[in-house]
Amino acid sequence: MKKLQWLTCACFGAFLFSCGNDVKKETVSGEAKKDSVAKTENRQPVAESLYGDTLEPRDPSLVLFRFDEKLSGRKPVLLKAGEVRKRFWPLDKTADPSALFTFARYFELDSIRKTGKEYEGDVGDIMQVDIDVLDTLKNAGPFCAVAWRMHFVSYEACPFSSGDYFMITTYGKDGKAIRSYMIAQDISGADAPVFFHSQQRTNVYTDGTFRSCSTDTMGDEGEDKPVYGVVKTVSTGRIDPAGMIFSREISRDSTGTFDFN
Repeated sequence: MKKLQWLTCACFGAFLFSCGNDVKKETVSGEAKKDSVAKTENRQPVAESLYGDTLEPRDPSLVLFRFDEKLSGRKPVLLKAGEVRKRFWPLDKTADPSALFTFARYFELDSIRKTGKEYEGDVGDIMQVDIDVLDTLKNAGPFCAVAWRMHFVSYEACPFSSGDYFMITTYGKDGKAIRSYMIAQDISGADAPVFFHSQQRTNVYTDGTFRSCSTDTMGDEGEDKPVYGVVKTVSTGRIDPAGMIFSREISRDSTGTFDFN
C-alpha cells in the first residue's frame, strides 16, 4: 500500500513538471486515490463487522472457509501416520487440551497396530482416531494454513463419546508449522443418564479474521425431574501476518437448569 501511495505521488510530481495545463485535473485524481487508499486502510475486519451469532457477511466472497456441520458428513481421505507427523507434529501446547489428548492418542494407537496386536481397550478409552486434510487456505499474507480434521470414537460402552475436532495449522515460507488451533468441533457423548453435545461453527474470512459460534448442550434424565442446560458463546479471532492465531470470547448466554460446573 505504501508503494502504491509513493508511486501515486511520484506520478503526480512528474505531471506537475510536464503537463502544466493538466495539473488541476491530475490533482483531483490524486486526491481521489488518497481517499480510496484511506478507506481501504480503515476498513473494519470482517469478523468484527458482524453481529450476534451471525457468521455470514453480506458478501459471501469474503468467506475463505466454512467449518460447519456439512464437514462432518464429508467423506475423508485419511492420512497415514508418517504424513500426519510430517505435517502437524508436534501439536503446540496452546492447542485445546482435548485435541492435544486425541492427537497423542492417534500415535499411540498407530504404534499398537504396528505391533500386530489387537487392542481390546476399556470403558472410556478412545479406540479409533482418523485424520484427514480438508483444504489449504491461502490469502495475501506471507503464510499458508491447512484445515484438517481429527475424527474419534471411544469404547462402545458408557461413558461413550465420538465426533470431530476441526483444526487449522499455519506454516511459514520455510514450510515449518507455526501454530495449530482447534477452530471448530462437533462432539457428542453420554454416560447414562447424563449426555452432552458440543458444536462449534466457524467462518474464516479473506482478511485473516474468523468468527465462531458454539453451542454446548448437557442434560441429566435420571432425576425425578430431568434437567437440561444450554450455553451459547460467540468469539472472534485473527491469523496475523506471522501465522500466529489469536481469539477472544465476546458473548456468553446460558439457559436451563443444568449446572455446568
